[in-house]
Parts: sequence; C-alpha cells; structure tokens
Amino acid sequence: MAIIVGLILWVLALAACLLNFEALAAAQKSWWLATCVFGIILGVFAFFKVRNR
Repeated sequence: MAIIVGLILWVLALAACLLNFEALAAAQKSWWLATCVFGIILGVFAFFKVRNR
C-alpha cells in the first residue's frame, strides 16, 4: 500500500513539474523531471519486487 501511495505522489509531482516546465527551465531546475521519472521507475520495480516475496 505504501508503494502505491508513493507512486501516486511521484506521478503527481511529475504532472506538477510538467505544468511548470518553463519556470523550472528558467530556474535551471529541469532535473526535477528526471527525479520524478526515476522515482516512478524505482516505485514500479519495488512494487513487483515486494509483491513476489
């Protein structure tokens, strides 16, 4: 359950970053997008890893 909540939060953070991309790019914070994507990827990996235990 905690992994699913974390995944949802990462997806919401990615959506917020995509909506404010111009501001992030102007502030040189576009790496936040990659952080959200890696958070989602690791969350999906953890979901399947924990599920198979």
